[in-house]
Amino acid sequence: MAKKEAVLFEINLEGNGGRFTFRELDEVSIWLAEEISFWSWMSNLASLDGNLSQTWSTIVDPLSVAQRLVQDCRNQIGQPSYASSIAGLQSHLLNTYASGKALHSKSPRAKLVASLRKSGDQVAAYALCYFLGLAVGPLKSVAFTGITDAILYERGLQKTSDAERQALQELRQEWTNHLSQYRAEEDELQNRFELVSEEIKSAKNVAEKAFAELISSNRVAFETQLKGSATELAAIAKTYDQKLALQAPVKYWEKKRKVHQRLMLFLAFLLIAYFCSGSLIFYSYLHDLLSELKPGTALDHWRISGIILGATVYLWVARILVRLFMSQTHLEADASERVTMVQTYLSLMRKGVGPKDGDIQFVLQALFRQASDGIVKDDTAPSAVFEQLTRGSGKS
Repeated sequence: MAKKEAVLFEINLEGNGGRFTFRELDEVSIWLAEEISFWSWMSNLASLDGNLSQTWSTIVDPLSVAQRLVQDCRNQIGQPSYASSIAGLQSHLLNTYASGKALHSKSPRAKLVASLRKSGDQVAAYALCYFLGLAVGPLKSVAFTGITDAILYERGLQKTSDAERQALQELRQEWTNHLSQYRAEEDELQNRFELVSEEIKSAKNVAEKAFAELISSNRVAFETQLKGSATELAAIAKTYDQKLALQAPVKYWEKKRKVHQRLMLFLAFLLIAYFCSGSLIFYSYLHDLLSELKPGTALDHWRISGIILGATVYLWVARILVRLFMSQTHLEADASERVTMVQTYLSLMRKGVGPKDGDIQFVLQALFRQASDGIVKDDTAPSAVFEQLTRGSGKS
C-alpha cells in the first residue's frame, strides 16, 4: 500500500466559509469547480447588464486563476519548485476570500444571495454587488430591491438577528475546525499504520526467509540422519536375522564348551589323584618289600616281574588320562573359539563393517568346520613281549 500524502495546505476563511484542509490537488480542483458551479447562474446576466458583468468577473476570474495555478502545481510535482507553487496557490486563495474580494458558497452572505434568487436572479445579483462593495450605475427597481435586502440583512432586520447569526456561524466554525483536526489526525494515524504495516511486512519477509533457510538446512540434516538411521537399521535387521540364524550354533558350542570344561577339570583332578595315589602305593609296596628282604638275598623273579608289570600298567593308564585331559582341553578351546568367532562376526555386522556377501563363505567354513571328537585313537594296551619280538624279527 502506497503511503498517503500528508496535508497539502490549509486556508482559514473565517466568516467567509470557515477552515478548509486539502490533502491532494484533486481536492482543490473539485473545490474550485463547486464554487464556479455555485455562481454559474450569473453568466447569463453578465451579457444583459454591465454592472452584473463586473460582478461576474469579480467572482469567476480569481477562480480561473486558481485553476491555472493548480495545473502549474501538477506540472511541477517532483521538482524543487513544487513547494513554492503550492504556497503561491494557498496565498492566492487566502487573498481572494479572506480579504472579502469574493464570497464563498458556504458563507451566510452567499446563502442569502442564493435565497434571493426566488425574487429574481437580478435581485440576487445586485445583493452580491453590494456585499462585494462594487459600484453600481443608475439604479433599477431590481437593483434597488437587491441592495435593500442586502442592507437589511447586514443590519439584522431580515431573516435572523445578529445574535442568532453569530451563534450559527461560530457553531459552524467550531465544527469545521473539529472536522479539519480529525481529518489531520486520521491522516497521521493512517500514515503510522501504513509505516507499521510496511515494517511488519518487512519483518515477515525476513522471518519467512530465515524460516525457509532453517527448513532447508534442517531438511538436509534430517535426510542425512535418515539415511544414516536407515543404514544402521538395515544393519541391525540383518544382524538380528543372522543372530537368529546363528543362535542355535552358538548355544550348541557354548554348551559343548561347558561340557568339555567340566570334563577337563574332572580329568585334571583325577590325574592329580591318580599320580598321588599310585606314587603312594608304589612307595609303600617297595618300602615293605625292601624291609622284608634279608641281607645277602636277592628279590624273587616273580616279584620283579610284578613290579615291572604294575609300573607299565600304571604308566599306560596315566598316559591315557593325560591324553584325555589334553583332548578335552583342545575341544574346550575350539568350542570357545567358535563362540567368540560368532559373537565377533555379529558385532562387525551390527556396525556395518563385517565381511561382504562374497566373503561370508569363508566365515561359515571356519565356523562350521568338522570338529574332532577328542578321542585318542592310538592308545592301546601294552604289546606283548612276543609281539615286540615278532615286530623286531620282521623288520630285520
